Amino acid sequence: MKTNFLLLLTLILVTAAALGVMRTQAKHQGLGFSPEVVTFTATPAVVHAGQPVTLKWETRGTASISLEWGPAHPTSQGLELHAGLPSAGTMTVLPTADTVYELRCYTVAGPMCLPISETVQVK
Repeated sequence: MKTNFLLLLTLILVTAAALGVMRTQAKHQGLGFSPEVVTFTATPAVVHAGQPVTLKWETRGTASISLEWGPAHPTSQGLELHAGLPSAGTMTVLPTADTVYELRCYTVAGPMCLPISETVQVK
């Protein structure tokens, strides 16, 4: 009797695990899986001072993102932060010096993925 019960329980667990694996292969939208940065780009990557650069990002499984940037080389100039941005979008910036742009993603539980950065060089 115990053997039959253990066999049945094992069969149920294996089936449930297989169904879970099959379900995770489907394309996810919104929350419900590990947050990730799909893309983050700064275009163009080299500009003259004051020329526009488009930051573009796409994330999955996030509630919002923040962008923080500052000089690529340490100076007394502070960092600029824009928080509460949508999980996908674009922003135009006008760098006057080499600048590092860092994207962080958030879920309802707080920061949830490794930050990713792009550097724009100013000629």
